[in-house]
Amino acid sequence: MKKTDAGDLKILLDNVDIFKVLPENIKSELKNAFSVVTFPEETPVIFQNQSGEAFYLVFSGRLDVLVTESEKTKKIASAIRGEYFGEMSLLTGAKATATVKSATEVKLFRLSKNNFSSLVMNQPRICDLLADVLAKRKTNTELLKRRLKFQPLPEKKEKLSEEKLSEKIKAFLGIGK
Repeated sequence: MKKTDAGDLKILLDNVDIFKVLPENIKSELKNAFSVVTFPEETPVIFQNQSGEAFYLVFSGRLDVLVTESEKTKKIASAIRGEYFGEMSLLTGAKATATVKSATEVKLFRLSKNNFSSLVMNQPRICDLLADVLAKRKTNTELLKRRLKFQPLPEKKEKLSEEKLSEKIKAFLGIGK
């Protein structure tokens, strides 16, 4: 990674909710695990219902977040600088809940599953630190889908707590066996 990219990534890691809770030594290790990727306009980066192999942090450009249900596709959000996607697939093995496609040319910082797994094996408390942020994000995604009338409101659904999410992440990554 170029020195300028490393500096840009450090700024994002210091300001993005999912990473700003991490201690500096972990952020430093994490910074070395990212690579830089670019995508031209109108290029899918991840696909709904497919397993993800990476986490993406947006440095520049804009992406559309699209959900398809019953052969209807709706844009539910946009992702711009400082926003991220692919975290649930990377951390829990869950399939992507949306397709993310570049609306403009984009520059992304990419963290592969292998690089992240190696980091977590050395720093298992990362799972606990990230679980709270991720549980809230999952809840927000579900609320957006319901608001768009993709899903009826369930009568009773178990909430994915931070503790359960942390356990799921650790189990998926093989930590604590």
